[in-house]
Amino acid sequence: MSKEFLLTKRASPTILFGAVVIVVLVTCMGWNARTLAADAQPRASTLVIPAHGTRGISTDPQLRVKITGPVDPTVNVTFFGRRLGSSTQADFSIAVLPDTQWYTTRGWFWIDNDATGINLPRMTNDGPETFNAQTQWIVNNRQAWNIAYVAHVGDIVETESGVQNVADPDHPDELKTLPNQWVVASRAMAFLEDPITTGLKYGIPFGVLAGNHDLTKTFDSTQFNRFFGESRFAGRSYYLQGYPAGTNDNSAVVFCAGGMKFLVINLRFAPTRDVLRWARKKLQRYRNHRAIVVSHFVLNNKNRIFGDGAKIYTALKTKPNLFLMLGGHIEAEAYRTESREGMTSVHMLVADYSARDEAHPGFRTHDTGEGLAWQGGNGWMRILKFSPTQNRIQVYTYSPTMNDGVFDLDTRSHNGQFEKDTNSQFTLDYGMGGQAARFSKIGMVADVAGNDVAAIAWPQRKAESLYEWYVTVSDGDSTQISPAWCFSTAKAP
Repeated sequence: MSKEFLLTKRASPTILFGAVVIVVLVTCMGWNARTLAADAQPRASTLVIPAHGTRGISTDPQLRVKITGPVDPTVNVTFFGRRLGSSTQADFSIAVLPDTQWYTTRGWFWIDNDATGINLPRMTNDGPETFNAQTQWIVNNRQAWNIAYVAHVGDIVETESGVQNVADPDHPDELKTLPNQWVVASRAMAFLEDPITTGLKYGIPFGVLAGNHDLTKTFDSTQFNRFFGESRFAGRSYYLQGYPAGTNDNSAVVFCAGGMKFLVINLRFAPTRDVLRWARKKLQRYRNHRAIVVSHFVLNNKNRIFGDGAKIYTALKTKPNLFLMLGGHIEAEAYRTESREGMTSVHMLVADYSARDEAHPGFRTHDTGEGLAWQGGNGWMRILKFSPTQNRIQVYTYSPTMNDGVFDLDTRSHNGQFEKDTNSQFTLDYGMGGQAARFSKIGMVADVAGNDVAAIAWPQRKAESLYEWYVTVSDGDSTQISPAWCFSTAKAP
């Protein structure tokens, strides 16, 4: 007997499976579409509506599904469920902005080619729109991805002074001054600070640091602090301190997510011994916080700890709360895990897309007639999705401006695109204390006729907890399995 299952919430859009139809009347649907245990895997495990699970459900919930369609003569509906954990252990994400230097500028740059002696102009196609698109996407998707923090890995601008004079290849003596790169960067990051669009008093917590391009050759950070100094962050609940005093050269930030407390240490390019001592003290003082260190130069392109990363890890590796280091700088993707005896491993992730380029026939050099459109990063950024109940971090690489070149004329924006090679999308193991229980049988409702509702009580659930459930429908010959739905229970009265 051919069967088709359809699950929906009242008059919501439907999900087809294959002539029996299941209509979910009281559901708690899709909390990040968690994967089920191997012995209870639905044939279709992703539910697209609504985006988040129902919250505040009674601790004595009623679960109901409606069976419609040709049933011959009845079916048995069996309910299964499990507790995923405390509702404070919901999945959350950290967004990571790799080197944005080329997004702060647009135009021709004269590059000295030491090999040929020819000065070649290079055109940046990505510009302020790309930087704006990244931070605007983060704001627009804060709730969908439950984004708790945004990390910038440095090289905010291309030129420390922020001044950009652009020459036309056909008229090299004519210079045009473009907007200050620091102003462009400041405006892009300001999207994260808007209390109205983010729905948060201080905006989405974020941290920045100075990469080598953000400093003078003598490591002066005056321009960096002019636009991203301590005064910009002072008074915000997540901002602890800048170091040295009066600057934001290095900073300590805290945030809470998934029922856990996190400390983020942002270290500028070429941190001194004094700075590393300060960082050690912060990790010690906030030893009950899970620690993330963000610095510009962590690994080389061969996945080896290199440069500043070696100094930082040597100084901080004895601190058991350190579990993650993030960086950029190397114009590549790199990853490494350092094991530590008796302590959690430290994952090191590096991403810098600023060197991505492609030939562009519309641009040319004055000497060769051939041009190179310097894409500057194509909007690629990282999203780290933490799943506490699964003890894992899923790493995604995403661009809000890329979609195989498709541009939506109605919205005046690109549709976005994930990069899915093994260097760009992968999973990290990280113990967060979560362990989802196996599914257990709640009960069975027998002899359910077509268009009837199968209902069952699931009493004495724990308050402020996440629950996941699904049903099987059997006519005695074959069985179909629904997707899973999640809900969270209300606080105890």
